Amino acid sequence: MSFRVPELYRIKTGRAASSEANGNNGAFVIPHPNRDSKLKMYVIASDGEEWLPIKGYETLYMVSTLGRVRALQKDVHLPNGAVRSHGLAILSQEVTEKGYLRVSLNSAGVCERRLVHVLVAEAFINSKDGLTQVNHVDGKKDNNCVDNLEWCTPEYNAHHAIECGLRTGIKAEDIEQIKAMFDSGMATKDVAVALGMSRQSACDIK
Repeated sequence: MSFRVPELYRIKTGRAASSEANGNNGAFVIPHPNRDSKLKMYVIASDGEEWLPIKGYETLYMVSTLGRVRALQKDVHLPNGAVRSHGLAILSQEVTEKGYLRVSLNSAGVCERRLVHVLVAEAFINSKDGLTQVNHVDGKKDNNCVDNLEWCTPEYNAHHAIECGLRTGIKAEDIEQIKAMFDSGMATKDVAVALGMSRQSACDIK
């Protein structure tokens, strides 16, 4: 069971300032249980969540080990000369057609949609040569905690998806047959037609 410091005790100004967007991370001032006491307890709280800048958006966004994405504080200069400050904010995440979580990142008026599990892996997991895809270890596409992610090859990713039941119509025992077809020189489109699958699915197993 985790403990969360009440938001009303958060330090929101000065060098120790943080905002609600930081979750349970930050500095807090908690009054003494004895109402007559003038003592106060200064608490530094953390839920173990770590944050790193997103590559290509280092001054704009950060991603965490728990799969959250936040926008950094920035100043917007308005046409009338005024400056409006935008504080830290956790970005909302949308679900793609394939069930992955995605966020929209904006820079200089250009919007880019990025998959959250890829952002986490790029920030916290070193990729080795030949490993170009990110796999969810438990097969749950909405679990983007860093401990649940790993870099892998497209072939491994396809095999794992079949084993987890994420790809219907393909059984684990069919993989050797598919590979044998490729070894015999069959083209990807012919393998896909023969087994009733998409070219991309066949190519992933190749």
